Amino acid sequence: MGKLASGLLIVAGAIWALGMAWVASNTLSAYLRAGDAPAVVKVADAPEKRWVKLEDARVRCDTRKVQGGFTYFLAEAPQGEPFLAQLSGDVPCDGAQLDGGFIPGRFTREWLKQKIGIDVPVDRDVRFFTQALAPRFLKGVLFRTVGFLVAGLAMLAIGIRSLRRAGRAGPSPS
Repeated sequence: MGKLASGLLIVAGAIWALGMAWVASNTLSAYLRAGDAPAVVKVADAPEKRWVKLEDARVRCDTRKVQGGFTYFLAEAPQGEPFLAQLSGDVPCDGAQLDGGFIPGRFTREWLKQKIGIDVPVDRDVRFFTQALAPRFLKGVLFRTVGFLVAGLAMLAIGIRSLRRAGRAGPSPS
């Protein structure tokens, strides 16, 4: 492998490893922040980025949509604003358990339609609730991310080793 190819492998490995390290550190942080059990809270009191179980929320079965391995519902509390709930897998309306967490911020109907492909039947910005903030899902993400991080570090190491070998071999004959 020549110096150019080795250099490209180093750059690709470094970018890959840095990206995966960032995802792994954020996932580990969320996992450590989750605790042993979800906090049982009302929707109005639910903090962002925390593992919670919503006690007063109900999903609207008429808004159920299965897409990309997730089930989406519009959900609401008795006296509260509606929010979008993302549950893992194909979840029937009767079995929908709302444990997970709210992603920071509010999302417009246009953004949800463009990025996720979900058209929510409300005219205001909504909060986004996902099971991805529950530890059982964070563990899986962390496991996969660490695997990708190791692959990026291996790519970086192979590139550095190849660059060193190319440097010791001297210029190639023309």
